Amino acid sequence: MHQALAAIEHLPKPVLIHCGAGLRASAIALLADANQANLSTEELTTKAEELEIPLDQPHLNQFIQATDDENPSS
Repeated sequence: MHQALAAIEHLPKPVLIHCGAGLRASAIALLADANQANLSTEELTTKAEELEIPLDQPHLNQFIQATDDENPSS
């Protein structure tokens, strides 16, 4: 996931991200934005809820858990 976010960060903007149902694409866009803005886990969760992005997506939960492991104080 970190490699994908790093790749997105270096692409010319705007970047179009898509998938079949939009859930994966919205999660990746949320993670890229949160990564760029250096959001805490709490801020990321709040933003996901505001945007109505389901937090029960495995790849989104995996990234949040990895972020928590890297930054225990967030």
